[in-house]
Amino acid sequence: MVLAANALWQRLEPGYPMGAAVPTASSGQVGPMLSLDIDITADPGCEVASSRWASSQEGVIELYARDESSSKSGGYRLLDRVQAGPVVELSQVALAPSAEAGLLGAQPDKPIWGVLLVAAAEYDQSVGAMSRSTVTTAYAWDGRKLVEVWSATTQSEAVWNLGWGQSEETAVIGRGARLGAGDWVRLTGVSKVEFSAGPRPSIMLRSSQRHESYDENNDVFTTIKSREVAQTYYWSDRWNAFILSEAIVGRDGATGMEYPRAAGGFSIAAGTDLAVLEAEGQCVEGLVFSPPHLLRVKLPDGRRCFVGEGSVLPMPSRAMV
Repeated sequence: MVLAANALWQRLEPGYPMGAAVPTASSGQVGPMLSLDIDITADPGCEVASSRWASSQEGVIELYARDESSSKSGGYRLLDRVQAGPVVELSQVALAPSAEAGLLGAQPDKPIWGVLLVAAAEYDQSVGAMSRSTVTTAYAWDGRKLVEVWSATTQSEAVWNLGWGQSEETAVIGRGARLGAGDWVRLTGVSKVEFSAGPRPSIMLRSSQRHESYDENNDVFTTIKSREVAQTYYWSDRWNAFILSEAIVGRDGATGMEYPRAAGGFSIAAGTDLAVLEAEGQCVEGLVFSPPHLLRVKLPDGRRCFVGEGSVLPMPSRAMV
């Protein structure tokens, strides 16, 4: 989950979770320009993936084919460009054997999930409160372009003061945690990502989450609540993505939001199938925010949005059968 500082000190509502980057003023920070050789398309040889920052909150990833016959482009031909955050690490994951090894047969038969381009982007959204996070995203090549097939917050840290925006002398967070209005609290989450190959590839996210309060007398943070969470994302041919599960919108319909607490939104009809991409209750904010929680979902038309957990019904996921 990507935390937004303003959502933390304005009534402590769940804010911009689960991979949603919040636009902020550019700090002028310049990040690294990265490149990586990767064999992600059906064409012979390796392509080159590169990333560069546009601002402290935005960036792009570009995929190039080597084209020695083109002197004008310096021997490279642009295949695709995708908007990304401030990328600080590029890597690749091979989930299917290479055609060169004679294990896959013809290169065009390589499944979309066979090779993934993995990018880690770091966001610093500190405005008064401190809020930093790392979002890891996996891209695949669908034969024409790069497509996002998985994304999750893999590291986050937020520190804020409970007295900000509070009209009472005390503030209550979550269940049973009552602290003074002048107290500082910290919320941290660190995850390990494991990619697993096979006929039904998966991504395991193991997260250590901690909610702490600041002890002024000893100048240390003490733990209020902590937990270990393991989530498995399975590849779904239907959704062309790694998903947690599938769900269906209940009879009262649902409201889709571009980001949590966004004004407006759009209606999603009852009976609509959804792919669940991330569940707020399992993210680090689940330690402090009580239900109802939000889900980040994918619609049948490819759009991604947020919906209330209570507006959908879980159903057995074909991705797990």
